[in-house]
Amino acid sequence: MRSTLVHLHRWFGLFIAVFLFVSGLTGAVISWDHEIDEWLNPQLFEARSEGPAQTPHALAAQLEARDPRLQVGFMPLYTEPGHAFGVSVNPRVDPATGKAYELDFNQVALDPVTGEEQGRRMWGAVSLSRENLMPFLYKLHYSLHIPDGFGIELGILLFGIVAIVWTLDAFIALWLSFPSWRAWRKSFAFRWQQGGYKLNFDLHRSGGVWIWGLLLILAVTSVSMNLNVQVTRPLVELFS
Repeated sequence: MRSTLVHLHRWFGLFIAVFLFVSGLTGAVISWDHEIDEWLNPQLFEARSEGPAQTPHALAAQLEARDPRLQVGFMPLYTEPGHAFGVSVNPRVDPATGKAYELDFNQVALDPVTGEEQGRRMWGAVSLSRENLMPFLYKLHYSLHIPDGFGIELGILLFGIVAIVWTLDAFIALWLSFPSWRAWRKSFAFRWQQGGYKLNFDLHRSGGVWIWGLLLILAVTSVSMNLNVQVTRPLVELFS
């Protein structure tokens, strides 16, 4: 039994290692997503004009009137003083072809005073330009930019599966960390003075035990965010 779990723990760890490395590295950066994005792209966040701002609906109407190919899909209902008015846009359907217009952008920043366009970008594009760097890292964080297929967001689904494996592996690791419940204190200790293999082993086992709760929270919430419809909601409905 223990030998089987050791092998599972090893292979599960190797499977999720690459995903956790990418997700952890990008997650550390996107923790300051808005601040870095605003520093890199002031034209998308800072208003150029001073004065009373127009209403959000008026600004959206001006944008749609200037470019009939698009419609505003999302907009804030309040504009902070000194900030640009950022909206998300979707393509309209071309009545001549019955297909959606092709747009090379899906976000637009407007001057809240004049309504003039200050900048635009395609959020989520595979690009390392100043405009797209933070959205690129954000999408890489949860989907690896894997294209959708079969009507499914494959990248998000894959990360959800990785999160399930991570959750299962967390419980396997906890069981393996306490081979003898009578000597449970050893699973929290570090043999600093002995060094070498023993210290490396303790850093892995005891270090994991000390932060086990945090790791489990990260794993479970990853399942919740990536597989909300497939897993989380059915479980909530089952126990509610």
